[in-house]
Amino acid sequence: MTTHLVPHTTSALSAKQTYRIKRPFWSWLGRRFHVYDMGGALVAYVHHPVLRLREEIVIYSDEAQTRPLAKVKARHFVAIHPVFDVTDPATGAHLGSLRQRSFKSILRDTWEILGPGDQPEGVVEEIGFSILRRFFPILLGRWRIEHEGREVGQIQQIFRFFIKEYVLDMNAGSGRFDPRFGIVCALFALMAESRREG
Repeated sequence: MTTHLVPHTTSALSAKQTYRIKRPFWSWLGRRFHVYDMGGALVAYVHHPVLRLREEIVIYSDEAQTRPLAKVKARHFVAIHPVFDVTDPATGAHLGSLRQRSFKSILRDTWEILGPGDQPEGVVEEIGFSILRRFFPILLGRWRIEHEGREVGQIQQIFRFFIKEYVLDMNAGSGRFDPRFGIVCALFALMAESRREG
């Protein structure tokens, strides 16, 4: 089945399927996420400010924030299960949507990947010792990305001192999953980690 999550051939990230995401352990004016390919080149950058009334995130391809790759915006100011739409800033094309399962996320971070008509097509879900990690943050995190009944990606935390580092591996998706949307899935998981630290 063909869906809106099939990669755009114009995406600069289409040929890359594995990324390292890093952020400083401490920051005062919002979280900063750097996304690198496995050769060490910066491919995406996000500055996530704190205390914003309506969630809105722009992913850039450069730290100067001059070349936007994707835009994430919450549909509503307040919702029990908030929905976030991901679009291409240049064309306005809809890349996909994520709906947080707020109650389930208390014990295990969970977002639904939505298709046309907001029908669930997949899930981004924390796996492993999720409950224990609420009490022992030193335990490393893991998440899976599933779409249309098959696993298309995994997010794995790597132990580092003074920095948070994660690997996003989307090779299982065989290029069927837009890497920009995959990066958004990973960032949502990592931002949930940040909020718990706060």
